[in-house]
Amino acid sequence: MRPEDITDRDRDRFMRLVLPFIDGCLLWQGAFSGGRDGFTYPVFSVRSIKVYAHRFSLVAFRGLIIKPHDHVHHHCRDSQCVAWDHLGLLHKQDHARHHCAEFERSAVGRFINSRLKP
Repeated sequence: MRPEDITDRDRDRFMRLVLPFIDGCLLWQGAFSGGRDGFTYPVFSVRSIKVYAHRFSLVAFRGLIIKPHDHVHHHCRDSQCVAWDHLGLLHKQDHARHHCAEFERSAVGRFINSRLKP
């Protein structure tokens, strides 16, 4: 989907499906679809084509073109958030590295790592 394919009507329909939250997040209130990784993700239909809502948000409101290797990263850490200023694009390898490092810094990650080390 390209920015020029999106109409004002699409943007209006999208915005009717979000709930503004006090921290600036726009929480998705529309449909969800299961991803290949077992998580559920917000989805939005544009002329009978289902797209991930966070991807639509970046294209519709920031004009970004998303390449196949790009992953959407939620700076706010809320996968239901579709606020375009809380989202960024990372190469899929960089995104995986970011989340692995984040997990290792977490209490659970430190616990697991302490059990793995002799």
